[in-house]
Amino acid sequence: MKTATVVLVFGFILFMLPGCKDPSSEQATSPPSGMYEYNGYDSTGTPIVQGWFTIDLKDQNILDGDWQFIAVGETKNIGPQIGKGHLAGEFHNDTMSIELQPLYRDNNVGLFGILKGNEFSGKWVYSSFIGITNSGTFIAVRK
Repeated sequence: MKTATVVLVFGFILFMLPGCKDPSSEQATSPPSGMYEYNGYDSTGTPIVQGWFTIDLKDQNILDGDWQFIAVGETKNIGPQIGKGHLAGEFHNDTMSIELQPLYRDNNVGLFGILKGNEFSGKWVYSSFIGITNSGTFIAVRK
């Protein structure tokens, strides 16, 4: 009986393993028209993240959307900006602030910058339980 149970459990594990994926290993799709193509850089200007996000202006100042980013460089201490999710933010004059994990105060990545024409650029900041953990720059161009 023990042998049959072990064989069944082992078989189940082997069956399930191919379905387990690391979200950071998934390729981002090409940004459809109207989305922002995103490139994030570490503090030395080295590319670390690329992908796209959408922005939907809900009223004069509140926005939301979706994002999908992949790693292209060293991802140590860059926070949850790999994978995909829902974003939320605010827009005032030409300044925009976006949270990639809007339901969290810690373990969140914020994008803070200026919108000029079709380009949104500025600084990304990873905030963890201890406060600001890492930061860099980004450029996002509307396609």
